Amino acid sequence: MWSNVGTLHLKKGDNRLSISELKADARIDNIFIGLWPPFQEEARQTIEAADYQQALNGSAGTITTVEGLGFSNGVMVLPFETPSFDEANLSSAPCVSYDIDLRDGDTAVEVRTLPTLHVYEGREVRYAVQLGDEKPVVFSIHADDFCAEWRWNVLRGYSSRSVKVPASLRGKHPLKIFLLDPGVVIQEVRVI
Repeated sequence: MWSNVGTLHLKKGDNRLSISELKADARIDNIFIGLWPPFQEEARQTIEAADYQQALNGSAGTITTVEGLGFSNGVMVLPFETPSFDEANLSSAPCVSYDIDLRDGDTAVEVRTLPTLHVYEGREVRYAVQLGDEKPVVFSIHADDFCAEWRWNVLRGYSSRSVKVPASLRGKHPLKIFLLDPGVVIQEVRVI
């Protein structure tokens, strides 16, 4: 779990950090220098997952809004036996679509999902994001049990992945999120 071991006061010029007397099973996943805790980027626009414009169920599974799942109303595909999809058959995957109004200064669109593990052995926890006519980007939110990413996701209550906004892409565009594996629960979309 997160530990704040101490505060260092750095001097101008080179500084050296030495850590000693660690237990044999101790692990240092990250050393953070800066404000504690680190502050997240402020979103210009936040869209709750359930506020999608369109849901397409695809060839299998049904887009379902589950009230109170996560920190809002989670959007997922049910049943859990829904097959997995890949990039070659995105058009067959269940999908939700949001209208995004992009402005000068917008650099990324962040998708927040519940931090979850794969539902079935041998399958992932993936979704694909397509902004306007850009090529879809596939993300996996699977993180091994108790690794640094998994712990951080559980502590903050979400897993996060982002797509960059091309400088030429301004105005209203659809943002499509394709649910490629069962177990993905969309929480919100943020324009940064």
